Amino acid sequence: MFMVMSSTPSAPNPATTDLRRARKAFTRGHICDAARQLFAQNGYAATTMEQIGKAAGAPRSTLYTHFSDKEEILDAIADDYIERLKLVLVGVPSPAPTRAEIRSWIEELAHLIREDRMPTILFNGIGSGLDLPKAVRRIGESVIEVLAGRLPAFALVATEGPQQHAYRAHAQVAVRELSLCCQTYAILNDDSVGQHYLNAAADIFHRFTLQAQAD
Repeated sequence: MFMVMSSTPSAPNPATTDLRRARKAFTRGHICDAARQLFAQNGYAATTMEQIGKAAGAPRSTLYTHFSDKEEILDAIADDYIERLKLVLVGVPSPAPTRAEIRSWIEELAHLIREDRMPTILFNGIGSGLDLPKAVRRIGESVIEVLAGRLPAFALVATEGPQQHAYRAHAQVAVRELSLCCQTYAILNDDSVGQHYLNAAADIFHRFTLQAQAD
């Protein structure tokens, strides 16, 4: 008679699991950094997965283990960008900020973009066309969603009615102009000139917030 010996699988070693997660996060981050540079330099459409793998020093098998295509990489870059943006966006004065309060808040946003302006340049460049990758649309939607929780003018975007599409159009324009002005400020080496772009952004944004009060 044969005796079947059963054994209970050992539990995963927490230290080993943590190490694997850390390695995975590091590799994904390294790939995203390489892709972000290439997207900004060559354009999203012109960049290939092969170029990204080469720039990241990642073999094809490693690259495709973490990302199935470059749009998935763009999604990961967007996730990080959105989280950092939210930290500043939630600080917008509410519910009826003055022009001076908006101008002060925009200064903080501009400093964030100046610290790492590549994501903003990248997503503004991609967003210049009509056929937007979902990552770009998601950034715009996330920005408006956060602002809708703080400002009545943006909350109107989610309010059903005959004017909803008009409100959304104005909100998207306000956000895009804000982004472009902050990006220009970040690129310029002369703050005395860059301040004019932040002032222009404050004027546009403040006028949009006043629209809700008028309506």
